[in-house]
Amino acid sequence: MLLAFAALLLAAPQDAAPAPPQPRRPLTADTLAQNGFDRDCDLLKIELDITIDHRDQSVTGTATSRIRAFLDGLDSIVVHSAMTEIEEVRDGRGRPLAWRAEDGERVRIELAEPLAAGGEEAVTIRYTSHPDHRGLYFVDGSRFDAAPGPQVWSQGEGQDNRCWIPMWDYPNDRAAYEARIRVFDGLTVVSNGRLIDVRDNGDGSATWHWRLDHPFVSYLISVAIGPWERYADDWRGIPVEYYVPRGCGEETARRSFGETPAMLEFFSNATGFEYPYAKYAQTAVAEFVVGGMENISATTQTDRTLHDERAELDRSSRGLVAHELAHQWFGDLVTTRGWSNLWLNEGFATYFQCLYDEHALGRDAFELDMERNRRAYVGRGDRARKPLVEDFRCRFGDGGANHVYVKGSSLLHMIRRELGDEGWWAAIRLYTRRHAWDLVDTTDFERAIFDATGRNLQFLFEQWAYCGGFPIYEVGQEYDAAAGLLRVRVRQTQTVDEAVPLFTMPLELAVWGEDGSVSRHRVVVAGAEQEIGLPCPGPPANLVFDAQAVVPKVLRHDKPEAWWIFQARNDDHVVNRLRGIEALAEAESAAARAALAAAATDPKEVADLRAQAAAELRGPRRDFDALMRASGDPD
Repeated sequence: MLLAFAALLLAAPQDAAPAPPQPRRPLTADTLAQNGFDRDCDLLKIELDITIDHRDQSVTGTATSRIRAFLDGLDSIVVHSAMTEIEEVRDGRGRPLAWRAEDGERVRIELAEPLAAGGEEAVTIRYTSHPDHRGLYFVDGSRFDAAPGPQVWSQGEGQDNRCWIPMWDYPNDRAAYEARIRVFDGLTVVSNGRLIDVRDNGDGSATWHWRLDHPFVSYLISVAIGPWERYADDWRGIPVEYYVPRGCGEETARRSFGETPAMLEFFSNATGFEYPYAKYAQTAVAEFVVGGMENISATTQTDRTLHDERAELDRSSRGLVAHELAHQWFGDLVTTRGWSNLWLNEGFATYFQCLYDEHALGRDAFELDMERNRRAYVGRGDRARKPLVEDFRCRFGDGGANHVYVKGSSLLHMIRRELGDEGWWAAIRLYTRRHAWDLVDTTDFERAIFDATGRNLQFLFEQWAYCGGFPIYEVGQEYDAAAGLLRVRVRQTQTVDEAVPLFTMPLELAVWGEDGSVSRHRVVVAGAEQEIGLPCPGPPANLVFDAQAVVPKVLRHDKPEAWWIFQARNDDHVVNRLRGIEALAEAESAAARAALAAAATDPKEVADLRAQAAAELRGPRRDFDALMRASGDPD
């Protein structure tokens, strides 16, 4: 195979790295009015001594914040509180403290005396909460339970744990955690960290004592309370626990969660940072408001991910389990400093979920995962105009949350392809090690890449993190036999304005020969219009634009039907074959139908592409013989 990275670009010399585009508009950072709160002090530890009573759906007890002053003269602190009645506040010496409610679910507490810089204090709040479908949820049981038992579970992200714990509740601080949680009727409490002990109180209640000494952000505090069945594996001496509803059974639990130890091994090795906590638990709860939540060392999962053997043929829990586990590194160990940079949590977890698929299922599965992510982003239309790094809306409201998952993972894939695998993993390991148990923003990741590899990828971050939109490429070509060139014309036709740029992107263009040979050319595609000359000594059988399928885009490539047929049947990249199959859906010829039939019945083709080809045959150009052959395929 001919590997060519030099291409003749007729528009302008392109042998240098792409110049960073100018930012298209000023960023909207976290603002005080929305969510960028200043901190009065450093929160060192949260200590809970509470009763969670499922019978009257209440939380009663105390929450203690251990704090340290940044500067001399600290005379008051702020905590967040909602749906809570505060009964009294005292300091570490038992002195009563005055407090008052402020706007924005804030409570200001006056200290008995000012603290000097570095001075520490404990502030204990006695309270009662009745959370109403926010922060803490009381449900009546599970579809698995013949005699439904009560469940109580928390969901703290974004800023909802304040509804049952009065504390600083914004992700720009980290604190250790210790909790004594009293429950009734023999229920089990799963929470963060290590289980220290369980004390029978002799009155039909028990107190569960949990502790995690590593600091973490408040929205990751978790409880999952219920009549659980517990199953477990061991990974490097760490218990890997599966808590499922009573009546579920071990076989069902392991069908969904049993791959977790292999995932722990992969993520620990890949990041160069071994899973650091005393246990990893997953609890499947009823009526969960999301699919899964990466609470540190104690993930909560929806019980809808539990399924029988027959359902396993159509769906798997692998993606959900891998995504939430990846968060233990990216989101929990390393956490965004504020919601504006949430992609550093969600984009990383989404990409590492795909990386696990690459490890476990192979490259084709990974590439199809990434194509789904790119299409999900591009499919958002005008909503994709929002930058990845934006303001409060990137998580809450305005339909913006999907960006951080699918655009974030797509940016990481572009970075990986630009650095190569060696550089990519060097950058990831430095970033993880440098910022363990720390708060980060996008510039921290950018700097880790530079320090690990020497590469300045500002051009990618400017276009894909700080700008919105995506390129719309219109591509055509003409073969110049006399010159031995394939002349490729590229236009960018997206609306360019203060939010969306003309993109400057290094891409691979692949020219296939009729004999199956391929020459690959790395070019920088830039500007509104461009002509690129690619060496081509004989008539081409196909041209593939973005041949490694890296960039989120709309591609309108005008080329002969025979080229699409060649691509559908011969390209070595699964996404390019998929695009070829989809293009043939618009064709009317017998040759196109034959190519679709061949793809649908090819035992060497991946199952997803065979299914796609078979689906295209169901249309007006249906080929019943091919469909019958495909229907007998066990995959």
